[in-house]
Amino acid sequence: MRNYSKKKILILGMGITGISCLKFFISQKIYPKIMDFNNNLKNVKNVLKFKNIIYHIGSINYSWIQESDLIVTSPGIPLSHPALTYARRRSIEIIGDIELFVRETHIPIIAITGSNGKSTVTMMVNSILKLAGINTCVGGNIGIPVLDILNYSAEIYILELSSFQLETTFSLKSEISVILNVSANHINRYPLGIMEYAKNKLKIFEKAKLSVLNIDDKLSYNAYVKKKIILHSGLIKENIT
Repeated sequence: MRNYSKKKILILGMGITGISCLKFFISQKIYPKIMDFNNNLKNVKNVLKFKNIIYHIGSINYSWIQESDLIVTSPGIPLSHPALTYARRRSIEIIGDIELFVRETHIPIIAITGSNGKSTVTMMVNSILKLAGINTCVGGNIGIPVLDILNYSAEIYILELSSFQLETTFSLKSEISVILNVSANHINRYPLGIMEYAKNKLKIFEKAKLSVLNIDDKLSYNAYVKKKIILHSGLIKENIT
């Protein structure tokens, strides 16, 4: 767990993810500022439910960014956005809600991503574990925001993760990480094309104890990951080296 009490925190985005981040900090008696680049009055109403919160909408408040120690951004905001480019130039830490989550828990995590089928597989894994009598909780890119499941007891967390969420996740140490496949999705987000998209997907393997991959999909793994574990035709082959 991290202590954020001395941080000047700015949340970017007032959607579901942004509000869950706001609730997370308020639960620790920390009152960050929150900004949304759109004039969405519905989102403002969500913020007004909380006391002592200062918000800004409709534009980039660069002075707020400059004074921040930590920016928590919603996954829908690309890292190439001018606000985040400005923050990076000033060496301001930028993370997402998944990074906040993994810093807070020691409960084992199964992390699943893929261009297609990740929701189906996430729910299949959840059903299998529940049938085995294991208390699970599902979050991330599916169901309730990931920070909200910190309030539920679980023996294992099952997270469905998008490439957008993985962009701002750095401390994920899963028990098992899975990439189902990588195809040309969201390429407008990645100026360098599908290889940049795949690179963000591959972050899910960086600190995983066990990596499960699709050997028939060459974009879903690299040479290092292939040495760890290969899932092919229903058989798991471990490389002892």
